[in-house]
Formats: sequence, structure tokens, C-alpha cells
Amino acid sequence: MDVKLALSTAYHPQTDGQTEVMNKTLKTMLRAFIDNKQSNWDQLLPSLEFAYNNAVNASTGYSPFFLNSGQHPRLPTALLGKPNSSVPTVDTFLTEQATTLALAQDALQRAQDHQEQQANKRRRDHKYKVGDKVLLRATNITIPADSIRPADKLRPQFLGPFTLLEQHSPVTFRVELPPFYKIHDVFHVDTFRPYLPSPESLGIRAPAPVDPTVIDGEEEYEVDEILKYRFYRYGREADEWLPVSNLDNCMDLVTTFKEQHGIIF
Repeated sequence: MDVKLALSTAYHPQTDGQTEVMNKTLKTMLRAFIDNKQSNWDQLLPSLEFAYNNAVNASTGYSPFFLNSGQHPRLPTALLGKPNSSVPTVDTFLTEQATTLALAQDALQRAQDHQEQQANKRRRDHKYKVGDKVLLRATNITIPADSIRPADKLRPQFLGPFTLLEQHSPVTFRVELPPFYKIHDVFHVDTFRPYLPSPESLGIRAPAPVDPTVIDGEEEYEVDEILKYRFYRYGREADEWLPVSNLDNCMDLVTTFKEQHGIIF
């Protein structure tokens, strides 16, 4: 089937594939010909869904119906020409369905045209590349230092600078984040702002240090390397040795230490 897993980028719902696009398109279609009281949306939804699935996708060149079943579905209009209907209400129903479907197809086209126009207005070519330093929009990102900041409105709007490590797609990059951020490190370029260092005429100013993680009023330190170990049966004595269970956030270092010393515990 050649199915591939495509993860969305952090805090950029536009990357959520067909689901996000379909929901937005259906909302636009409903808005186009729903009644004034918005009471008939449930009656229109089946026809809108049918029209959406029967429309040719600009990216694939096929309709979802065709890709799913290998053929195009029969439309209500294909049944209207059948003579000698023994149930008059059937013809009435088919006519109403054909009319609703035509309206739905028209609404779908208008929705697609509108979304394309709006997307083109906001779309800008970016010049980011691997190795660049960028600022990251702070919206929807909570860092440990926020716990001591009472006013969200006064939080910094951008965090960083951070280095772009890898380009995942034309519009997404993997960003070098501090380990205590604990968020997905792939972001859309819309969340970036170019980092501009101070001009040399103003002297060299180092970037503001990243706020440390504070837990229960004490600063958290990142483990750099494991030097030695001690078996539990030897007793604690007067040292400051820590149990391995305290090293949940650096188990890669524990594994490296075990491999270097041939230890199994």
C-alpha cells in the first residue's frame, strides 16, 4: 500500500493533512447555502460530503471516491431518466437530491477558490537554511521559567535564538532546543523570525541566557556524564551517590556507562 506516517509540526494545525482541509472546506460549504437559522446543516451534510468526495483533488488529480474504490459513483441524476416509476415520491426525492448536489458542488468550488486566494495572500517564500539561527514564536510554548511569571501578557513573544539542525520538508525544520523544553522539535517556518545579532558598532552582546528549570523551588541540573557507580549492598555511608532511578531523564548516559564498563544492573 506504500503507506507513510506524516507527523504534523508543533502548533501548526495546517499541517494536519486532509482532515484539517476537509473540515475547513465543509464549514465554508455549509456557510454558503445553509438557511438563516442554521437549522438544516444536518440535512445538507450528506450531500456536501458526497460532493467533496466526488470532486477531483488538485494534488492527486483524482477524486477520493475514485482513489478508494477505483470507480466513480452513480449520481442521483443517473436515475432520473428511468421511466415507469411506480412511486411518484421517488422521482421527487431524486430531483431534490440532484438539486442539492448541484448546489453542494457549486459551494465546494467557491470554497476551494476562496481558500486558494487566502492562502496565496499569506504565503511567502522563506530563505531559512540549516545552520541559521532563528527566534521561535512563544505562543503555545510553556517553559519552566513561566511558573514564576504571573502575567502571561508580559511574557516574551519570541524565544531563542535557536539553531536550525535539519530541514524535514520545504517548510519545516528541526530546531535545536534545550532538553528541558520537552516539546516536539520540528516547527513550521511560520513560527520563525530571523535572528539578527547586534551591529558591531554597538559591541558584541551575548544572547540572554536560557532560564533554568526550577522544580519545587530548586534549580534542576542536566547530567553531563556518569563517572562511577556503587552497588546498593555496600551501604550509603556519607557520600552523595544517587540511585539510578533518579536518572530518568538521562538514561542514554546510563546505557553508555554500562557499555563502557561492562556492567549489568
